[in-house]
Amino acid sequence: DTYRAWNEYIDALVAENQLDAAAAEFSALLTVQEQSYGKKSSETIPLRRRFANFLYQAGDVRDAGTQFAVLQEVAAHNLGPEHLETLHAQEQVAQCLNRLGNVEGATQIFSRVYTSRRHVQGKDHPDTLTSWAHYTVSLGKTGKHKEALAECEKLLPRFTAVWGETDERTVIMHAKRAAALHALQRYDEAIEEYEQTIESYVRVFGPADPSTFKIRNQYAICLSNAHHADAAVAYTAALLDDSRKVFGPHHPKTLRYWDSYAAGLANQNELEESLMEFHDLLATRLELFGENHPDTLTSRNNLAGAYHAAGRLTEAITLYEQVLPDRIRALGEDHPRTKTVRKNLMAAKRQLQRQEKESPAEEREED
Repeated sequence: DTYRAWNEYIDALVAENQLDAAAAEFSALLTVQEQSYGKKSSETIPLRRRFANFLYQAGDVRDAGTQFAVLQEVAAHNLGPEHLETLHAQEQVAQCLNRLGNVEGATQIFSRVYTSRRHVQGKDHPDTLTSWAHYTVSLGKTGKHKEALAECEKLLPRFTAVWGETDERTVIMHAKRAAALHALQRYDEAIEEYEQTIESYVRVFGPADPSTFKIRNQYAICLSNAHHADAAVAYTAALLDDSRKVFGPHHPKTLRYWDSYAAGLANQNELEESLMEFHDLLATRLELFGENHPDTLTSRNNLAGAYHAAGRLTEAITLYEQVLPDRIRALGEDHPRTKTVRKNLMAAKRQLQRQEKESPAEEREED
């Protein structure tokens, strides 16, 4: 009765969005259970699962990963390494690692879970196919796009056989195939796959669904990368206009499409107009989200990149130097986005140094 009342109190805190208080109560209740039953007791599994899921949904991914890892250990100890509870916890650890930027570690775990599910549940069980899809997507995130495409090609017939061509899971896997083709620079095939998949997204999810907007944005990026600059900018402008109508001008998704539109202008060599759009977008995000929001950091980095592309290196370096410590603090030294900022900063500094070395020689020639 005490445990039930305590759980109901936690539920009430979550319902009232008192997340810090709920986390403290989860932790306290879990400590009591561990003292009563032992840290590795199976009695702690339901609460551990609830606590880990709560942390993940609340955005505390690092602590969620820690709790899922303990849950995996306790489940394996009590139920076995291939029990479904253990495999689910293991898969959640991988999801946390993915979000924290450790895609290599996540991919290894997804691979193990997929192999275990094939053994325990069979190759065509929905859970097995879902784990296979997680592994496939994670392969792409590690840059192994050829391998990811190969897995997509094998997965799609299975998805179609189990769920049908119009099921949302099949449609999403077509989107992953398009992304793999895109990453491999097989642009004509990617564009064709994107166009067909966008039609499916509109039918299955609806034209106003966020996922439909997302794949439309990916299609626009593919057009740009395929050097169809005019088509890319026109398509992104239409996407941005639709997003402002559906989500509103200040919705985070609208602002991301605004970012894509500004980047498209840069690819079209409309550098001054691109700079203006990036500058206005950064000002908007600063006003809405503040200095340290991830989207604000992205805008500052992208504005730095626009200055860099326009040859305004001093301004680019200043912005890169503002972004780098924020990236390190938020994501860590080894996160891919941190590494990208550091790489861009070093490149801009080298370019400026070359210009400064060449400048005196040019002055002497003029004399």
